[in-house]
Amino acid sequence: MKNTITIILMLISISSFAKSEQEMDTISNWQVYNGGKLLKVFNALSTDYRILLTKGKIRAIDTVEVKYFDDTPCIDCIASLTIRTDKNKEIRRINNSLSNYSFKIKTTDLQVLAFENSSSILRFYYIEDEADEEVLLFEIEIR
Repeated sequence: MKNTITIILMLISISSFAKSEQEMDTISNWQVYNGGKLLKVFNALSTDYRILLTKGKIRAIDTVEVKYFDDTPCIDCIASLTIRTDKNKEIRRINNSLSNYSFKIKTTDLQVLAFENSSSILRFYYIEDEADEEVLLFEIEIR
């Protein structure tokens, strides 16, 4: 009986450890800040991509900053953050060169982009010039 309990506890420990290693071992991760305050952290295993910004709480001085990290960065690549509407129309592209994986845009600019394009949801994609396709990082819903 004692050996059975020991084996069961070992199996539970091993499976928990394996799951935690899988969740922590990601190639890419990114953080989204608004006015210097962390809004949300994402990685390759994230499933909830939505960030909600309320119009009444958007301040003119705030800036949304996306910090993207990759454990194997492309040193000579130009990285871009593309903003698209919920209908997939590209409305803004922010380029950064030479492994600078930080992108900034004023929250008031996001509000104007959403209004001008009749889209309350803005999707943010990341791409390097060597990549075949963009990667959805997150989406902001402006209410």
